[in-house]
Amino acid sequence: MMGKPFIGALEGSTERVTSISLNTETLGMATFGTADGKCSLDGQLKQWRMNYDDIVSCWKQPLSSVLMKWTPHCMDHHPSSNEFLIGGPESCLLYSSVRLDVPLREWSWGQEPVHNAKFNPVEHNIACALTKDNSLMLIDCRQDQPVRKVKMDLKLNAFSWNPMEPFIFTAASEDYNVYTFDNRFFKFPRRVHRGHVNAVLDVDYSPTGREFIRLWKCDSTESFDVYHTRRMKRVLVVKVTLDAKFVLSSSSDQNVRLWKAHANELIGPIQPRQKASLQTCESLREKFKDHPEVRKILKHRHLPKTIHASSKEHAIIRAKERRKERNTRIFNKNDLPFIPDKEKHVVAQYK
Repeated sequence: MMGKPFIGALEGSTERVTSISLNTETLGMATFGTADGKCSLDGQLKQWRMNYDDIVSCWKQPLSSVLMKWTPHCMDHHPSSNEFLIGGPESCLLYSSVRLDVPLREWSWGQEPVHNAKFNPVEHNIACALTKDNSLMLIDCRQDQPVRKVKMDLKLNAFSWNPMEPFIFTAASEDYNVYTFDNRFFKFPRRVHRGHVNAVLDVDYSPTGREFIRLWKCDSTESFDVYHTRRMKRVLVVKVTLDAKFVLSSSSDQNVRLWKAHANELIGPIQPRQKASLQTCESLREKFKDHPEVRKILKHRHLPKTIHASSKEHAIIRAKERRKERNTRIFNKNDLPFIPDKEKHVVAQYK
């Protein structure tokens, strides 16, 4: 409760940061994509050289550039080959970095724009794409057609694969919820995570596969921590570093902030006696976490006034909906089917 997770803000950006990418081979290296302050559509596909010894001169001129008929909405590189995914206005396309003018494969289901697509970090032939019709599209790169599609009631903004369980991924939705899916059982979400008071714009997993941001345990429906500062505005992108110790977040106030993944964790060298004391305190918290007074202290968080008021309002709304459903079942002569909460938000399924 009294932890101080904020470490500092990264300077240098004069526009809001819209994307963050981490180097999977070098710890501590990240690339940020910012808006350039112009109102235009640049329908080009550019390839750049990555030389970390002289990164400034390498990024002055791209190696190759291809003019496209439309503007790409998203991009993700294959973890182990020279291929990459691109989200287009009508389909999801697979390109090779050797030849940028012709796609290797193209997947579509209803010709809907694809605004987010990512490869599975473990099963490299599996990918997932989010479309503008509020749908999730599961793709096998060895096939010419998508495998499955699930349509939700509201738009999904982003998703992230679990790096330790390749069949699990989590999607952020416009309905203030985060949904965890299992692609082996794709009919409805495996779990619904609540706690946000506005549309969820991004989600990312810890490399351990046990946590994801706003910070949730992957098997829990309620978040165990929330980070904020006085001047921070709407958060656009979040990333967990590869050592699972830090969190990067970009917001619409043109800042990139660095946080500790665990608010009460100490940074720097620790004496053996101090380490043993911390482990003892952690074991005591784990042992007595279900005691009412201890649970109250562990779950208490200082929130901004607007978020605290919105959380109370949403709790009242959910209680009202449960009360209305209970009264309907009591006074209705016909037996109404009981629909679990995780199935209510699925509109349709396609195979």
